[in-house]
Formats: sequence, structure tokens, C-alpha cells
Amino acid sequence: MDKYELTIKIEKLDKLVKSGDYVNAAKVAEQLEWKKMKQWTVMSNAIEAYVATGKYDKARNVCIYAYNRKLGGRRLLATLMEMYVKLGELDDAEEIYQEYVELAPRDVTGYIILYKLKRAKKAPVEELITILQNYKDKELDEEYEYELALLYSEAGLTDKCVTVSYTHLTLPTKRIVEISVVDGSLKKKNKEQPRIHISEPREKYGPG
Repeated sequence: MDKYELTIKIEKLDKLVKSGDYVNAAKVAEQLEWKKMKQWTVMSNAIEAYVATGKYDKARNVCIYAYNRKLGGRRLLATLMEMYVKLGELDDAEEIYQEYVELAPRDVTGYIILYKLKRAKKAPVEELITILQNYKDKELDEEYEYELALLYSEAGLTDKCVTVSYTHLTLPTKRIVEISVVDGSLKKKNKEQPRIHISEPREKYGPG
């Protein structure tokens, strides 16, 4: 591939990623020679496209090329660790996590990637709760408020399920749900309005 053709493909990849056309962006990314690539923005676009299309092995490979070139900083480390987790390569994920913490010991994102790693390792629910509680103390994050509420329910700590209303929340299913505590467990049902409600436990036959 000559320099002109490479430039055209890089520009096309960038436009496709920015437009959200990850399927075609991934196809373009597969035509590029990553062993010779030194541009982080291009590699980042390819990683984003691969992740969005579920091609985690290809995303990991591009991450490794970028890592070996010392590109991407802690953002790359976080993404590489997540790819290792998704691929079940947990020893590698642990190694990258430790490197992340050494690089950015005060970065709150460290709690999230640790949570994902520990969940993949099937850590006790109490340990997962502690991680998200520490994260919650430092960062307001709707998605992980929801996740923490589910962990509380799993651990039988329904008294800790407090009312939390959100104006929006992006879930994997792209659907809005309502969560309420009934008889010690979280019940979910689809709702039309863009709101999530986690209600406090109350007597089964109480008022309201």
C-alpha cells in the first residue's frame, strides 16, 4: 500500500468512526498494516471500531501494537485491560491493571477497571460492592449506581437500595427499566418514560 492509498484509508476510517458506522470502519481497519502504524489517533479509531463490532481480539492486537510504541497513555491501558478481560486473558489483565495503578494511582477509572477484573474473576459480591462504594464516594456515575443497587440486592442488603432517579441511563439493551425492591429482591420492568427508579424497601402491605 503506497502512501497516498494509506492516507485515503486513514481518512475514510476517521469519517466512518465519527459517523458511527463501525461495521464499515472495522472493514477499513482490517486493510491497514498495524505493525508499521505509529499514529495513535488512527489506532484509536480502529480500536473503537473493533470494540463496537465485538472484534475484541483485533482490538486487543491493535492495543498491543500501540502499547509497544508507548502510545495512548492510561486510556490505552484501560482499554487493553478490558480487552484482556473480555477475552478471558485474566493474568494479562491483572498485569496491565497494576501498571495502570502505578501510572495513575489517583484516577477514579481505576475502580471501574478493577471492578471489571474482579467480576471476571468471580470475586465475592461483598468485594465487588466495596469497590463500587469506593468509586461512588469519588464519582457520580449513573450506570454504576444501578450496578451497585443490583449488587446490594444480590447480597441481600436491600436496606441500602435507596431512591435514585435518573434523567437518562445507557444500558446494553438500550431499554429503560424501573427497579423496585419487593420481598428482598430487585424487580425490573420496562417503562416508557426515560427514568430509572430504585425505591427504598417497605412493608409488603404498607402505605403507598
